[in-house]
Amino acid sequence: MESFARAERRRVQEQITSRFQLADLIGLHMQKLFDDKNEIAMPHTWDVYPELFAEEKEAYKRRQKAEALERAKISRKEYAAKYNEMRRQRGLF
Repeated sequence: MESFARAERRRVQEQITSRFQLADLIGLHMQKLFDDKNEIAMPHTWDVYPELFAEEKEAYKRRQKAEALERAKISRKEYAAKYNEMRRQRGLF
């Protein structure tokens, strides 16, 4: 019984995801016709079906945090390199 429930849940998730992907593509094409700025954001599936896609939302948030941390690390390294180069040029090292 549990196996059937998991399979059914997965099937429903796949259907919803497919519909969102299709709607997203249609929306993007329609935006290009009417709006040059493309500032309208499409909602994620978990915004509409929060209980079905709670795990996906958490995974997305973790991925976003990890990417933000990586960008911050790269930015700090670039800043340090520029600062050290500036100090070297001034003869402070």
